[in-house]
Amino acid sequence: MKLKIIFISVGVTLALGGCGDDDGGSSPGDPVALGGADMPMVDMGGGDGGTEDAGPDDAGEDMPPVEDPLFAVCTLRFTPEGAVGFVALVDSLDEGALDTTTALEIGGLGSCAGRDGEVFVGTSESPVITKYEIDDEGQLVEAGAVSLMPLGITNLFSFDGFQIVAPDKAYYIDNPTQQVAIFNPTTMTILGSIDLGMVDDLAGDSVFSNFGGVVQTEDRVVPFARYLDPVLDRTASRTTLAFIDTASDTAVFDTTERCGGVASGDVLSNGDTYYGSNNITAADHRLGSEASFPPCLIRARAGADAIDDTFFVELNDYTGGLPTGGLVRAPGDASFVLAYDETVTPIGPETIAREIQAAQAWRLWLIPELGGSAMATRVDAFGLTSGANFALEVEGITYFSRVAADFSGGELVRVNSDLSVVDALDTGGITLGAYRVR
Repeated sequence: MKLKIIFISVGVTLALGGCGDDDGGSSPGDPVALGGADMPMVDMGGGDGGTEDAGPDDAGEDMPPVEDPLFAVCTLRFTPEGAVGFVALVDSLDEGALDTTTALEIGGLGSCAGRDGEVFVGTSESPVITKYEIDDEGQLVEAGAVSLMPLGITNLFSFDGFQIVAPDKAYYIDNPTQQVAIFNPTTMTILGSIDLGMVDDLAGDSVFSNFGGVVQTEDRVVPFARYLDPVLDRTASRTTLAFIDTASDTAVFDTTERCGGVASGDVLSNGDTYYGSNNITAADHRLGSEASFPPCLIRARAGADAIDDTFFVELNDYTGGLPTGGLVRAPGDASFVLAYDETVTPIGPETIAREIQAAQAWRLWLIPELGGSAMATRVDAFGLTSGANFALEVEGITYFSRVAADFSGGELVRVNSDLSVVDALDTGGITLGAYRVR
Protein backbone atom coordinates (compact mmCIF):
# COMPACT_ATOMS: atom_id res chain seq x y z
CA MET A 1 0.00 0.00 0.00
CA LYS A 2 1.22 3.45 -0.87
CA LEU A 3 0.16 6.49 1.06
CA LYS A 4 0.79 10.00 0.00
CA ILE A 5 0.35 12.95 2.32
CA ILE A 6 -0.46 16.12 0.57
CA PHE A 7 -0.81 19.54 2.03
CA ILE A 8 -3.01 21.54 -0.19
CA SER A 9 -2.10 24.80 1.25
CA VAL A 10 -0.99 25.32 4.60
CA GLY A 11 1.24 26.90 6.14
CA VAL A 12 1.94 23.26 7.61
CA THR A 13 3.49 18.91 2.65
CA LEU A 14 2.81 17.80 6.10
CA ALA A 15 2.65 16.05 1.92
CA LEU A 16 -0.24 15.67 2.23
CA GLY A 17 -0.12 15.44 0.17
CA GLY A 18 -2.18 17.85 0.28
CA CYS A 19 -0.11 20.37 0.15
CA GLY A 20 1.71 23.10 1.80
CA ASP A 21 1.58 26.70 0.84
CA ASP A 22 3.69 29.51 2.09
CA ASP A 23 5.54 32.61 1.00
CA GLY A 24 8.90 31.04 1.69
CA GLY A 25 8.10 27.67 0.23
CA SER A 26 8.07 25.96 3.61
CA SER A 27 7.59 22.24 3.71
CA PRO A 28 6.60 19.63 6.21
CA GLY A 29 10.05 20.02 7.65
CA ASP A 30 9.90 23.73 8.18
CA PRO A 31 8.29 25.74 10.96
CA VAL A 32 5.87 28.23 9.45
CA ALA A 33 2.58 29.77 10.42
CA LEU A 34 -0.41 27.46 10.19
CA GLY A 35 -2.92 30.23 10.64
CA GLY A 36 -1.00 32.36 13.05
CA ALA A 37 2.47 33.75 13.09
CA ASP A 38 3.47 31.69 16.08
CA MET A 39 1.90 28.39 15.06
CA PRO A 40 3.93 25.68 13.33
CA MET A 41 2.67 25.18 9.83
CA VAL A 42 3.58 22.57 7.31
CA ASP A 43 3.01 22.34 3.59
CA MET A 44 1.77 20.55 2.50
CA GLY A 45 3.19 8.86 -2.16
CA GLY A 46 0.64 -5.92 -2.63
CA GLY A 47 1.05 -8.37 -4.44
CA ASP A 48 -1.69 -10.84 -5.26
CA GLY A 49 -3.42 -12.61 -2.45
CA GLY A 50 -2.03 -16.00 -3.48
CA THR A 51 -5.49 -17.29 -4.38
CA GLU A 52 -5.09 -18.18 -8.03
CA ASP A 53 -4.77 -21.90 -7.22
CA ALA A 54 -7.43 -21.95 -4.56
CA GLY A 55 -10.69 -23.67 -5.40
CA PRO A 56 -13.78 -24.63 -3.45
CA ASP A 57 -11.98 -27.59 -1.87
CA ASP A 58 -9.21 -25.33 -0.57
CA ALA A 59 -11.43 -23.12 1.55
CA GLY A 60 -11.44 -25.42 4.54
CA GLU A 61 -10.28 -25.41 8.11
CA ASP A 62 -6.62 -24.99 7.10
CA MET A 63 -7.23 -21.51 5.69
CA PRO A 64 -5.91 -18.80 8.04
CA PRO A 65 -8.58 -16.56 9.52
CA VAL A 66 -9.09 -13.20 7.84
CA GLU A 67 -8.07 -10.50 10.28
CA ASP A 68 -10.08 -7.35 10.69
CA PRO A 69 -8.33 -4.27 9.25
CA LEU A 70 -6.33 -2.02 11.52
CA PHE A 71 -5.02 1.47 10.77
CA ALA A 72 -2.33 3.56 12.41
CA VAL A 73 -3.22 7.26 12.55
CA CYS A 74 -0.64 9.98 13.28
CA THR A 75 -2.07 13.25 14.56
CA LEU A 76 -1.11 16.57 16.09
CA ARG A 77 -3.22 18.34 18.69
CA PHE A 78 -2.60 21.91 19.74
CA THR A 79 -2.92 22.88 23.40
CA PRO A 80 -2.04 26.03 25.37
CA GLU A 81 1.22 24.27 26.23
CA GLY A 82 2.05 23.47 22.62
CA ALA A 83 1.56 20.71 20.05
CA VAL A 84 1.21 17.08 21.16
CA GLY A 85 1.60 14.15 18.79
CA PHE A 86 -0.23 10.83 18.96
CA VAL A 87 -0.06 7.53 17.11
CA ALA A 88 -3.31 5.61 17.54
CA LEU A 89 -4.65 2.33 16.21
CA VAL A 90 -8.22 2.31 14.89
CA ASP A 91 -10.43 -0.27 13.22
CA SER A 92 -11.79 2.19 10.67
CA LEU A 93 -11.01 5.58 9.18
CA ASP A 94 -14.65 6.07 8.25
CA GLU A 95 -16.35 6.42 11.62
CA GLY A 96 -15.87 6.99 15.33
CA ALA A 97 -13.47 9.17 17.24
CA LEU A 98 -9.80 8.74 18.03
CA ASP A 99 -9.19 7.90 21.70
CA THR A 100 -5.90 9.47 22.78
CA THR A 101 -6.07 7.80 26.21
CA THR A 102 -5.04 4.53 24.55
CA ALA A 103 -2.79 6.14 21.93
CA LEU A 104 0.98 6.43 21.94
CA GLU A 105 1.95 10.01 22.84
CA ILE A 106 4.96 11.28 20.89
CA GLY A 107 6.64 14.50 21.99
CA GLY A 108 7.68 16.56 18.98
CA LEU A 109 6.10 14.17 16.47
CA GLY A 110 7.75 15.08 13.19
CA SER A 111 7.43 12.12 10.82
CA CYS A 112 5.71 8.78 10.56
CA ALA A 113 5.11 5.90 8.18
CA GLY A 114 3.50 2.49 8.37
CA ARG A 115 3.33 -0.89 6.71
CA ASP A 116 1.93 -4.30 7.60
CA GLY A 117 2.41 -4.80 11.33
CA GLU A 118 4.77 -1.85 11.84
CA VAL A 119 4.83 1.90 12.40
CA PHE A 120 7.93 4.11 12.10
CA VAL A 121 8.14 7.38 14.02
CA GLY A 122 10.57 10.29 14.10
CA THR A 123 10.52 13.49 16.13
CA SER A 124 11.76 17.06 15.92
CA GLU A 125 13.74 16.42 19.10
CA SER A 126 16.24 13.78 17.93
CA PRO A 127 17.53 11.94 14.82
CA VAL A 128 16.30 8.54 16.07
CA ILE A 129 13.80 6.52 14.04
CA THR A 130 11.78 4.26 16.33
CA LYS A 131 9.94 1.20 15.06
CA TYR A 132 6.78 -0.08 16.74
CA GLU A 133 5.17 -3.44 16.08
CA ILE A 134 1.55 -4.50 16.60
CA ASP A 135 1.36 -7.17 19.28
CA ASP A 136 -1.27 -9.88 19.68
CA GLU A 137 -3.44 -7.53 21.75
CA GLY A 138 -3.39 -4.90 19.01
CA GLN A 139 -1.06 -2.57 20.89
CA LEU A 140 2.02 -0.69 19.72
CA VAL A 141 5.23 -2.11 21.18
CA GLU A 142 8.68 -0.62 20.59
CA ALA A 143 10.69 -3.04 18.43
CA GLY A 144 13.87 -1.26 17.41
CA ALA A 145 15.51 2.07 16.69
CA VAL A 146 18.25 3.59 14.56
CA SER A 147 19.92 6.98 14.82
CA LEU A 148 20.73 9.02 11.71
CA MET A 149 23.23 11.14 13.64
CA PRO A 150 26.19 9.45 11.86
CA LEU A 151 24.90 11.08 8.65
CA GLY A 152 24.78 14.51 10.26
CA ILE A 153 21.00 14.53 10.61
CA THR A 154 19.91 16.12 13.87
CA ASN A 155 16.11 15.78 13.82
CA LEU A 156 13.32 14.09 11.88
CA PHE A 157 10.85 16.92 11.31
CA SER A 158 9.54 16.19 7.82
CA PHE A 159 6.05 14.78 7.75
CA ASP A 160 6.42 13.04 4.40
CA GLY A 161 10.14 12.38 4.78
CA PHE A 162 9.81 8.60 5.14
CA GLN A 163 9.49 6.57 1.95
CA ILE A 164 9.44 2.77 2.27
CA VAL A 165 10.64 1.41 -1.08
CA ALA A 166 11.22 -2.30 -0.31
CA PRO A 167 10.85 -4.71 2.62
CA ASP A 168 14.50 -4.11 3.48
CA LYS A 169 14.97 -0.52 2.32
CA ALA A 170 13.51 2.86 3.21
CA TYR A 171 14.46 6.49 2.74
CA TYR A 172 14.35 9.54 4.95
CA ILE A 173 14.60 12.81 2.98
CA ASP A 174 16.29 15.52 5.02
CA ASN A 175 15.98 19.22 4.20
CA PRO A 176 18.82 20.74 6.26
CA THR A 177 21.53 18.35 5.02
CA GLN A 178 20.11 17.94 1.51
CA GLN A 179 20.44 14.18 1.52
CA VAL A 180 18.49 10.96 1.60
CA ALA A 181 19.30 8.63 4.46
CA ILE A 182 18.94 4.98 3.44
CA PHE A 183 18.06 2.52 6.19
CA ASN A 184 16.85 -1.05 6.56
CA PRO A 185 13.40 -0.93 8.21
CA THR A 186 13.62 -4.61 9.12
CA THR A 187 16.99 -4.64 10.88
CA MET A 188 16.89 -0.89 11.68
CA THR A 189 20.41 -0.24 10.40
CA ILE A 190 21.84 2.53 8.22
CA LEU A 191 22.61 1.45 4.65
CA GLY A 192 24.04 4.68 3.26
CA SER A 193 22.92 8.01 1.85
CA ILE A 194 22.21 9.86 -1.39
CA ASP A 195 23.57 13.37 -1.90
CA LEU A 196 20.91 15.88 -3.01
CA GLY A 197 23.22 18.90 -2.81
CA MET A 198 22.84 19.43 -6.56
CA VAL A 199 19.66 21.39 -5.77
CA ASP A 200 21.94 24.22 -4.60
CA ASP A 201 24.01 24.10 -7.78
CA LEU A 202 20.81 24.43 -9.82
CA ALA A 203 19.44 27.38 -7.84
CA GLY A 204 20.52 30.04 -10.34
CA ASP A 205 19.66 33.46 -8.89
CA SER A 206 17.37 31.80 -6.33
CA VAL A 207 18.07 30.16 -2.98
CA PHE A 208 17.12 26.58 -2.13
CA SER A 209 14.23 26.60 0.37
CA ASN A 210 13.25 22.99 0.95
CA PHE A 211 11.94 19.79 -0.54
CA GLY A 212 8.27 20.66 -0.82
CA GLY A 213 7.23 17.03 -0.98
CA VAL A 214 7.85 13.74 -2.73
CA VAL A 215 6.23 11.47 -5.30
CA GLN A 216 6.84 7.71 -5.29
CA THR A 217 6.38 5.43 -8.29
CA GLU A 218 7.19 1.75 -8.74
CA ASP A 219 10.90 2.39 -9.29
CA ARG A 220 11.46 6.05 -8.47
CA VAL A 221 11.26 8.39 -5.51
CA VAL A 222 11.10 11.99 -6.67
CA PRO A 223 11.59 14.79 -4.11
CA PHE A 224 10.89 18.25 -5.53
CA ALA A 225 12.92 21.24 -4.42
CA ARG A 226 11.52 24.74 -4.01
CA TYR A 227 13.35 28.03 -4.09
CA LEU A 228 13.16 31.59 -2.76
CA ASP A 229 13.72 34.89 -4.50
CA PRO A 230 16.39 36.29 -2.13
CA VAL A 231 15.40 39.91 -2.86
CA LEU A 232 11.63 39.60 -2.46
CA ASP A 233 11.75 36.76 0.09
CA ARG A 234 9.02 35.06 -1.89
CA THR A 235 8.71 31.75 -3.72
CA ALA A 236 10.68 31.79 -6.94
CA SER A 237 9.48 30.41 -10.27
CA ARG A 238 11.87 27.47 -10.21
CA THR A 239 11.55 23.78 -9.35
CA THR A 240 14.11 20.98 -9.33
CA LEU A 241 13.06 17.34 -9.44
CA ALA A 242 15.47 14.73 -8.05
CA PHE A 243 14.77 11.40 -9.77
CA ILE A 244 16.06 8.70 -7.41
CA ASP A 245 16.36 5.20 -8.85
CA THR A 246 15.38 2.94 -5.94
CA ALA A 247 17.37 0.00 -7.34
CA SER A 248 20.70 1.81 -7.65
CA ASP A 249 20.12 4.59 -5.09
CA THR A 250 21.37 7.17 -7.58
CA ALA A 251 19.81 10.53 -8.40
CA VAL A 252 19.39 12.51 -11.63
CA PHE A 253 18.32 16.17 -11.40
CA ASP A 254 16.34 18.41 -13.72
CA THR A 255 15.20 22.00 -13.27
CA THR A 256 12.56 24.26 -14.76
CA GLU A 257 12.19 28.02 -14.43
CA ARG A 258 8.62 27.94 -15.74
CA CYS A 259 6.95 26.79 -12.50
CA GLY A 260 7.56 27.29 -8.80
CA GLY A 261 5.92 26.82 -5.43
CA VAL A 262 5.41 23.12 -6.15
CA ALA A 263 3.93 21.53 -3.04
CA SER A 264 2.35 18.27 -4.17
CA GLY A 265 2.29 15.66 -6.87
CA ASP A 266 0.35 12.79 -8.36
CA VAL A 267 1.09 9.59 -10.28
CA LEU A 268 -1.15 8.42 -13.12
CA SER A 269 -1.82 4.81 -14.02
CA ASN A 270 0.63 5.03 -16.94
CA GLY A 271 3.44 6.09 -14.60
CA ASP A 272 3.53 9.77 -15.60
CA THR A 273 4.04 12.07 -12.62
CA TYR A 274 2.56 15.56 -12.21
CA TYR A 275 3.59 18.37 -9.88
CA GLY A 276 1.42 21.35 -8.92
CA SER A 277 2.09 24.65 -7.18
CA ASN A 278 0.45 25.68 -3.93
CA ASN A 279 -2.36 28.00 -2.90
CA ILE A 280 -0.14 30.84 -1.74
CA THR A 281 1.25 30.96 -5.27
CA ALA A 282 -2.32 31.37 -6.51
CA ALA A 283 -2.95 34.11 -3.97
CA ASP A 284 0.20 36.07 -4.89
CA HIS A 285 -0.68 35.81 -8.57
CA ARG A 286 -4.24 37.03 -7.95
CA LEU A 287 -2.87 40.04 -6.07
CA GLY A 288 -0.38 40.80 -8.81
CA SER A 289 2.51 40.67 -6.37
CA GLU A 290 5.92 41.57 -7.74
CA ALA A 291 7.55 38.67 -9.60
CA SER A 292 4.47 36.50 -9.00
CA PHE A 293 3.58 33.80 -11.50
CA PRO A 294 0.46 31.76 -12.21
CA PRO A 295 -0.06 28.54 -10.27
CA CYS A 296 1.15 25.82 -12.57
CA LEU A 297 1.35 22.14 -13.40
CA ILE A 298 4.38 20.33 -14.81
CA ARG A 299 5.06 16.66 -15.47
CA ALA A 300 7.66 13.97 -16.05
CA ARG A 301 6.97 11.06 -18.35
CA ALA A 302 7.09 7.52 -16.99
CA GLY A 303 10.64 6.18 -16.95
CA ALA A 304 12.17 9.54 -17.83
CA ASP A 305 14.56 11.30 -15.48
CA ALA A 306 13.64 14.72 -16.81
CA ILE A 307 10.85 17.29 -16.79
CA ASP A 308 8.69 17.16 -19.91
CA ASP A 309 9.42 20.49 -21.60
CA THR A 310 6.47 20.03 -23.98
CA PHE A 311 3.93 20.22 -21.15
CA PHE A 312 2.92 23.22 -19.05
CA VAL A 313 -0.54 24.12 -17.72
CA GLU A 314 -1.75 27.02 -15.62
CA LEU A 315 -3.90 25.50 -12.87
CA ASN A 316 -6.31 28.45 -13.06
CA ASP A 317 -7.29 27.33 -16.56
CA TYR A 318 -8.93 24.22 -15.10
CA THR A 319 -11.36 26.32 -13.01
CA GLY A 320 -12.24 29.11 -15.42
CA GLY A 321 -9.62 31.52 -14.14
CA LEU A 322 -10.18 31.20 -10.39
CA PRO A 323 -7.09 31.28 -8.13
CA THR A 324 -6.27 27.57 -7.95
CA GLY A 325 -3.65 25.57 -6.09
CA GLY A 326 -2.76 22.26 -4.58
CA LEU A 327 -2.95 18.85 -6.16
CA VAL A 328 -4.50 15.83 -4.45
CA ARG A 329 -4.82 12.34 -5.82
CA ALA A 330 -8.38 11.34 -6.70
CA PRO A 331 -9.81 8.04 -8.00
CA GLY A 332 -8.31 6.85 -11.27
CA ASP A 333 -6.26 9.43 -13.13
CA ALA A 334 -8.25 12.34 -11.71
CA SER A 335 -6.98 14.87 -9.19
CA PHE A 336 -8.45 17.41 -6.80
CA VAL A 337 -7.49 21.07 -6.49
CA LEU A 338 -8.80 23.97 -4.43
CA ALA A 339 -10.03 27.18 -6.04
CA TYR A 340 -10.82 30.49 -4.32
CA ASP A 341 -14.39 31.84 -4.51
CA GLU A 342 -14.32 35.64 -4.38
CA THR A 343 -18.11 35.83 -4.14
CA VAL A 344 -17.74 34.40 -0.63
CA THR A 345 -14.84 36.56 0.56
CA PRO A 346 -14.02 39.44 -1.79
CA ILE A 347 -10.41 40.45 -2.37
CA GLY A 348 -9.73 44.15 -1.84
CA PRO A 349 -6.76 46.47 -2.34
CA GLU A 350 -5.53 45.84 1.21
CA THR A 351 -5.86 42.05 1.10
CA ILE A 352 -2.66 40.09 1.59
CA ALA A 353 -1.86 36.59 0.36
CA ARG A 354 -2.06 35.01 3.82
CA GLU A 355 -5.59 36.32 4.28
CA ILE A 356 -6.64 34.70 1.02
CA GLN A 357 -5.09 31.43 2.08
CA ALA A 358 -6.76 31.47 5.50
CA ALA A 359 -10.22 32.53 4.32
CA GLN A 360 -13.07 30.00 4.42
CA ALA A 361 -13.63 30.63 0.74
CA TRP A 362 -11.93 27.75 -1.04
CA ARG A 363 -13.90 25.08 -2.89
CA LEU A 364 -12.87 21.62 -4.01
CA TRP A 365 -12.70 20.90 -7.74
CA LEU A 366 -12.05 17.64 -9.62
CA ILE A 367 -9.81 17.55 -12.68
CA PRO A 368 -11.05 14.46 -14.57
CA GLU A 369 -7.65 13.59 -16.03
CA LEU A 370 -4.32 15.28 -15.51
CA GLY A 371 -2.78 16.21 -18.82
CA GLY A 372 -6.19 16.22 -20.50
CA SER A 373 -8.14 19.18 -21.83
CA ALA A 374 -11.36 18.74 -19.85
CA MET A 375 -12.30 21.46 -17.39
CA ALA A 376 -12.52 20.71 -13.68
CA THR A 377 -15.86 20.11 -11.96
CA ARG A 378 -16.71 21.79 -8.67
CA VAL A 379 -17.46 19.34 -5.83
CA ASP A 380 -20.36 21.22 -4.24
CA ALA A 381 -20.93 18.59 -1.55
CA PHE A 382 -17.53 19.45 -0.06
CA GLY A 383 -18.63 22.96 0.88
CA LEU A 384 -16.29 25.78 1.83
CA THR A 385 -12.92 25.36 3.47
CA SER A 386 -9.79 27.35 4.10
CA GLY A 387 -6.66 26.93 2.06
CA ALA A 388 -5.09 25.24 5.10
CA ASN A 389 -6.38 21.78 4.30
CA PHE A 390 -4.54 18.51 4.74
CA ALA A 391 -5.22 15.64 2.42
CA LEU A 392 -4.11 12.02 2.37
CA GLU A 393 -4.81 8.97 0.31
CA VAL A 394 -5.22 5.54 1.89
CA GLU A 395 -5.74 2.52 -0.33
CA GLY A 396 -7.16 4.60 -3.16
CA ILE A 397 -9.51 6.64 -0.97
CA THR A 398 -9.00 10.37 -0.51
CA TYR A 399 -9.47 11.91 2.93
CA PHE A 400 -9.24 15.56 3.89
CA SER A 401 -8.31 16.59 7.41
CA ARG A 402 -10.46 19.54 8.35
CA VAL A 403 -9.11 21.44 11.32
CA ALA A 404 -10.98 23.78 13.67
CA ALA A 405 -10.03 27.46 13.39
CA ASP A 406 -8.43 27.42 16.86
CA PHE A 407 -6.81 24.02 16.21
CA SER A 408 -8.83 22.55 19.08
CA GLY A 409 -10.22 19.74 16.98
CA GLY A 410 -10.42 18.17 13.57
CA GLU A 411 -11.96 15.35 11.57
CA LEU A 412 -11.42 13.39 8.42
CA VAL A 413 -13.80 13.88 5.52
CA ARG A 414 -13.96 11.15 2.88
CA VAL A 415 -14.56 12.07 -0.76
CA ASN A 416 -16.00 9.12 -2.69
CA SER A 417 -15.56 8.29 -6.36
CA ASP A 418 -19.09 9.57 -7.07
CA LEU A 419 -18.04 12.90 -5.48
CA SER A 420 -20.25 12.44 -2.46
CA VAL A 421 -18.66 13.69 0.76
CA VAL A 422 -18.98 11.81 4.05
CA ASP A 423 -17.81 12.67 7.56
CA ALA A 424 -15.26 10.09 8.65
CA LEU A 425 -13.02 9.58 11.70
CA ASP A 426 -12.91 12.41 14.22
CA THR A 427 -9.21 12.68 15.03
CA GLY A 428 -9.45 15.77 17.22
CA GLY A 429 -6.52 17.43 15.44
CA ILE A 430 -4.43 17.55 12.31
CA THR A 431 -4.06 14.14 10.70
CA LEU A 432 -0.50 13.82 9.44
CA GLY A 433 -0.82 10.30 8.10
CA ALA A 434 -2.86 7.13 8.12
CA TYR A 435 -1.59 3.65 7.24
CA ARG A 436 -3.16 0.24 7.05
CA VAL A 437 -1.05 -1.92 9.34
CA ARG A 438 -3.21 -5.09 9.29
